Amino acid sequence: MDNEEVPSDEELNDLLLADEPKPIRQVKDTKPEDPKLDLKHLTKKKKPVKLKRKNKQNSKKKKETRGRPKIWTDEKKAKDLAERKEKSAKKRKAKKEIEQLTKIALNQNFGPADRKRVQDQLKMEKQALQEEMLKQRETEKRIQAMTTFEQECDHFDKFAYVNMSGYFVSACIHCSRQKIWDPRDWSRYWSKAKKEQNK
Repeated sequence: MDNEEVPSDEELNDLLLADEPKPIRQVKDTKPEDPKLDLKHLTKKKKPVKLKRKNKQNSKKKKETRGRPKIWTDEKKAKDLAERKEKSAKKRKAKKEIEQLTKIALNQNFGPADRKRVQDQLKMEKQALQEEMLKQRETEKRIQAMTTFEQECDHFDKFAYVNMSGYFVSACIHCSRQKIWDPRDWSRYWSKAKKEQNK
């Protein structure tokens, strides 16, 4: 054993580290990378974003009834039934009128009952028009009577207000027609009217 040479530390290190590759010195490129040429973001797969959704069953809330609950008495039930009957009768009538108009437009043959119905309807419409015209004439007569009354009226004006331009506005006591006065003319008129009223 004495004859055998003892290996030095350096030799031992060389023997032990012989299998491992020697480190190669790496030099970083000092040039900045062009962002246009970087296409890594295209290869990456994005995870789909999960949207938070409420369940439709939970989102629907029951409508809260406000006020007192509706109590269906016999009178209310009868009234509601009558209203519904009236609506349905109007619908049926409108439907029949449309059918009649289509028959007239297409020159289809009318039966005796259809002819009578159309004649009765025309008579009713004619009577309604005559009544409406009479009402209009009566209203026109009333308006004419009122205008003649205004013409016959002995106007006695009383002060109402002063308008934006500074003129006096008066109104007749009897027919309530309005008149605009110059302040001087009003003072003259009012002094005369007072004297006539006191007599």
